[in-house]
Amino acid sequence: MYCTNCGKELTNSEKFCPSCGKKQNDNRQYLTNTDGIKKGLYSFYISVITSPVLFIIRMLTQTTEHIGLSDGAWRSNDLIAVPGNIQAVMIAVLITSTLLNIMLRKNMPSSEKNKIKISNVMLVVNILFGIFITFTAF
Repeated sequence: MYCTNCGKELTNSEKFCPSCGKKQNDNRQYLTNTDGIKKGLYSFYISVITSPVLFIIRMLTQTTEHIGLSDGAWRSNDLIAVPGNIQAVMIAVLITSTLLNIMLRKNMPSSEKNKIKISNVMLVVNILFGIFITFTAF
């Protein structure tokens, strides 16, 4: 650790710099850990929000498609699908949320292992659900 005022090397137990006398900020490690926990929570929130957002986009933009058979007859059941441009938007939302999730989890302290595991499970669920809801026609 170094003095924030003059740059002299200090031991971890020193609260004042022996060279210039400036009081040292001993909360830096605590703030770093808090920052990592906050980023982990943001990662979790992104995981929780992604699937409902994709579902809402799907429900608001789905269209009914009449499927014709090769002989020109219509099938008795119509398909409810998402237009291609909306599929691209949904995949962009999924990719963005996945990348944000991964970047935010990088700085989580190892003491938050349970939250990291939950976040990993949520990430996989979001990816699978996102692909399913984007490309499946009902």
